[in-house]
Amino acid sequence: MVVRVFNEVTEISTLVSVLPLAPAADSLDQIFVAPTATVDGVSFKSTGREVVFVRNTHASSAWTFTIKSVADALGRTGDIGPYTLAAGDTAQFQMPSNGFKDSNGNITIVMNDLTVKVAVARTTSQLA
Repeated sequence: MVVRVFNEVTEISTLVSVLPLAPAADSLDQIFVAPTATVDGVSFKSTGREVVFVRNTHASSAWTFTIKSVADALGRTGDIGPYTLAAGDTAQFQMPSNGFKDSNGNITIVMNDLTVKVAVARTTSQLA
């Protein structure tokens, strides 16, 4: 299993609280990442301030993604999904840590096709 891990520096954007009047080129872009293999998915370090975007880039087929759970303090688990995205659709949500952050601090999202891609944006502490 080789989960594709987001690069903290180059692939996780920061949501700005004040939009600059002249933003630098590419400074507001979202970087969407696909897994190396669908069964492995992608993962990112969780701080509890992440907003996750999942996009189905396929031209005509619907595909799904699942957010993998880990046991919470009471030993309960329950994946979120599979959630179906129609071709071209994007889902977005704020990701809770409890019940989803593994022992390494990562949250894993698994998809059933490589055309399902994930972007992660982190709010600043002032917005959280």
